[in-house]
Amino acid sequence: MLSEASSVQSPTVSIRRRTCVVCGSSTLNSYVTSFTRVPDKQEQWVTVLANGDAGFEDQLKASLATGRKYICYDHFDRQYFAQRKTDDGFELIRNRNPMAFVSYSFTGIF
Repeated sequence: MLSEASSVQSPTVSIRRRTCVVCGSSTLNSYVTSFTRVPDKQEQWVTVLANGDAGFEDQLKASLATGRKYICYDHFDRQYFAQRKTDDGFELIRNRNPMAFVSYSFTGIF
């Protein structure tokens, strides 16, 4: 027979996570920013991130057409961050562009 103490579950803490639209990593909410929704700026970001890869550019555009997306801080130069005033951590300085994304695939190397 189960005791009453063993049937009581302790509360769990839910940590909000977002998936980066560029690399697909699941990242803490504090380590992402919204992918810009300004059309001209979005086109510029997609072009930079695709780095000449037309297939990846098309995939990114299709993904962005389905609603709000997020991009992790790994895709921005470290000089584009400032210390937050209210808590620990950093935030992205406004109007900064991401760096070119390089996808690393290890299949077929050896």
